[in-house]
Amino acid sequence: MGLKNIISKFLGIPTAQKIATQFTTVGGLPVYSNYDTISNIYNGYVTSDDVYSIVRRIARTAAMVPLCVYKVKDEKAMKEYEFASKQNNYSTQNLMRKEVLKLKALEKVGVDNPLQKLLDNPNPVYSKTEFNEGAYTFRLITGNTYIHTPLLELGVNKGKPLEMWLLPSQYMSLQVSDTWPRSVLYYRLQIADLMTFPTDEVIHLRYFNPLFNYVGQELIGMSPLRAGAKILDRQKAETDYSVSAFQNGGISGIVSNESFQPDEASTLSLGKMKADFYNEATGTGNARKLLFTLGKMQYTAIGLSPVDMDVLNSEVRTFKKLCNLYGVSDRLFNNDASGSEISVDVAYKDLYTNAALPEVYAYRDALNLSLTPKFNTKSEKYFIDCDLTSIPELQDDMKDMASIFSSLPIMIPNIIAKAYGWGDINEEGMDKVYVKNGYTQLDDMGPVNDLPITPDYEP
Repeated sequence: MGLKNIISKFLGIPTAQKIATQFTTVGGLPVYSNYDTISNIYNGYVTSDDVYSIVRRIARTAAMVPLCVYKVKDEKAMKEYEFASKQNNYSTQNLMRKEVLKLKALEKVGVDNPLQKLLDNPNPVYSKTEFNEGAYTFRLITGNTYIHTPLLELGVNKGKPLEMWLLPSQYMSLQVSDTWPRSVLYYRLQIADLMTFPTDEVIHLRYFNPLFNYVGQELIGMSPLRAGAKILDRQKAETDYSVSAFQNGGISGIVSNESFQPDEASTLSLGKMKADFYNEATGTGNARKLLFTLGKMQYTAIGLSPVDMDVLNSEVRTFKKLCNLYGVSDRLFNNDASGSEISVDVAYKDLYTNAALPEVYAYRDALNLSLTPKFNTKSEKYFIDCDLTSIPELQDDMKDMASIFSSLPIMIPNIIAKAYGWGDINEEGMDKVYVKNGYTQLDDMGPVNDLPITPDYEP
């Protein structure tokens, strides 16, 4: 079987679902492919309304968090800020510390900056929001996001990308080195025709994969749905049972003959009796009808069995497990009638802090690792970061931050502006520290030791 025939065989959904993780060798080097991602997409996203709802909620929420380009102005403060920003702590005090470090370390660039223009307009086909939602969705489903950033070979922008394109992770494979530690030599797109991409043109965002082996499986991110494979199997079984029960309809009761004896029906074959019963008792057209038999009559009501009721409860439990798999609350999906308005608000905040923002930060770090260096110069170094001040669910914390800053003897105008949702004010001196007594810049004041000592002075 030729290579194209193999690929064509893999592209068929029914076939791909049966394919386990495989690898081949090209030129003596391993090529790792993760074909089970097709199954994750088809069974875990395309045909599962629960998975679709959860993944789409996280991806859309993450895609709404703005990504902005900043110019680094203080390397030491930048290192401190990078460390602080990776802490999954969104308390008021930590937000204050992050904003102070950010103002000290970074300066936002204008909308005409080439890197900012690339983030705002990734390609002519997809908008910024559509592109970012797709990037998050691929990672949430398959464990991997591949972004192709073709580099210009000529002109003043040589070596820089002007567009970004999502690659279908279900058809991607890696050619890896044959030495330890494993590294990616280049990426391969296995769809109608084989295409290869150098590593410097691909941004690969992945989940951690602990399945290290001699073909470099750890270089392919592990999908959350792989860990939740049994949950999906259970959900499919529950759905199939529920759909089958609904389609069959069933009868509401049986009107039967108490004195019926088998010999009285000797003219009827057992097969005909089964066929008659099936025709009369199953199918949506027979739902909630009565079934009659010959002879003295009695009525037997038929309702939901304990097994049927347990299936209904089990579907709710399975959905909760899927929510746990992705770190979101099921209250976001109207799945808990006892949930109060306050608990729903908390659930929305948790959606950001536990699910969406970790995805945004991972995406940000991948962009800063692979994309930002292509735009850096000797005099200017850039950093891509997210702006949390525009997130409504975190506004209460920002208001608390504003209140605390307002009570301090010093102030930083831009932090106050951000805390109130006004954004950065690009005016001179807005990032400086001021002493409220006379609103003097702290930098313009002399050393502390030069200040006059008064009787009420307390060091």
